[in-house]
Amino acid sequence: MEQKLARIADVSRKKYDFVVVVGGGAAGCIVAAKLSGNPNTPVALLKAGPAHLDGPLVWKINASEHEHEDVGVIVAEFDYGGQVHKVFARKEVIVSARHVLELSGIGDREVLGPLGTTVRLDLAPAGTNVQEHVAMVVSRIQMVGDRGLITSRVLDDEESAEKIQFADPKVRPAIDPHYYEEDIDLDIIASAIKIIRKVTQTEPFKALVVEERLPRRSVKIDEGTYGTWQSARVGAESRRTAYVRENTYSGWHTAGSMSIKPRDKNSVVNTRPSVYGTNNIRVVDLSALPIHMAR
Repeated sequence: MEQKLARIADVSRKKYDFVVVVGGGAAGCIVAAKLSGNPNTPVALLKAGPAHLDGPLVWKINASEHEHEDVGVIVAEFDYGGQVHKVFARKEVIVSARHVLELSGIGDREVLGPLGTTVRLDLAPAGTNVQEHVAMVVSRIQMVGDRGLITSRVLDDEESAEKIQFADPKVRPAIDPHYYEEDIDLDIIASAIKIIRKVTQTEPFKALVVEERLPRRSVKIDEGTYGTWQSARVGAESRRTAYVRENTYSGWHTAGSMSIKPRDKNSVVNTRPSVYGTNNIRVVDLSALPIHMAR
């Protein structure tokens, strides 16, 4: 099948076997490319967010439901220039932008109901189990050449969540990562900084290092005792805790919010990976991973 960058008129009110809605990652694009390898399979690839400020915005997939049947999707809707356009799916809608599912009424009733969103499918675990790969820029070392080191840690607090906060698709979801609420996460990052320092003082690596720019050698990363974070923070312990908290940034590797697990294990997606309670909706991005791969 011919692949091309379509105009709005090329896709509006057209029918495709598969409609793939993608976010910022590559997963949906890869799936669309594989599906379109069959010349008899028409595939539409829609980007959930605009590539530029005045670009089209996919804001929901129109789910239908009938008594005693699973929820199904027949159309994806997007806004452009103040006008709503529709793209029809004969077989499946494949999503790698989970925000769109909640906007479509698939998610936690306790979250969607107060926002005025019609709940098509009540899946309370949607948006939970969020896991993030965080890192610290402060562990970078100035070296001969434009290189450096960073330290990172997967944070997987079971309370971490990512959910919509308004029915307006232009409003970003509310994300509560619960960074460093577990003592051991602070301990691991601080220990990782110490390991990097040791590596940079060991030949042949040592010969490449000009100086430690951040956190600088003046900041001592002493070994702490697990569980001391709740005590009075003084001296080196205080500096270490503050340094880790203030200089952590997201690795933008968020995963797990639509986890593949048995349905009775606080899950949203099965091993196909189809959304439980639906007959033609699949999730194909990192949100389907039950455990972060960067461990």
